[in-house]
Amino acid sequence: MSKEQKKAFKEKWSLEGFAISGRDHVGKILDNTKISDAVESSIILGCAYFGAVAAQKIIDSPEAIAGGALAGMIGYKLATTFGGTPPVSQIAGLAILGGIGVIDIDPVKLAVDVIGGDIEKLATAAHDGACKECTDQGGTCGGTYSSRTAHYLVCALADGTKKYIKY
Repeated sequence: MSKEQKKAFKEKWSLEGFAISGRDHVGKILDNTKISDAVESSIILGCAYFGAVAAQKIIDSPEAIAGGALAGMIGYKLATTFGGTPPVSQIAGLAILGGIGVIDIDPVKLAVDVIGGDIEKLATAAHDGACKECTDQGGTCGGTYSSRTAHYLVCALADGTKKYIKY
């Protein structure tokens, strides 16, 4: 290597050389970037943020947070694709954005609320509805019967027969 090459190499890889190179690259990027590209990049970063926050609510680990950020970016790109009948990719993208909280739903909070106590309220309301149906038919509400897939109210009718009402 000649003296000039060594000098150029040292200048390029020095701190001052990195600053000059960075300045030149930032200038080129700003010159070649359109406003629409900058806006879309900001939106993608926002979706990545929402994805990271949603993942952190579930599992607080760096891998989960990075995966959530990636899911946010992918969800945005899917939601903004064109074409396709039916628009499966757009629907999937909107579902992802809804799942991470960009759209105003919080599936984690919703699941916790439903599992927490609302299931009991829903079951009681369904039982009461089945009991009302039984009394409307002239019967009296009895016990309940549960199979693996459904719940039934045992309705004792006036003629002595039993009717099972699914709820």
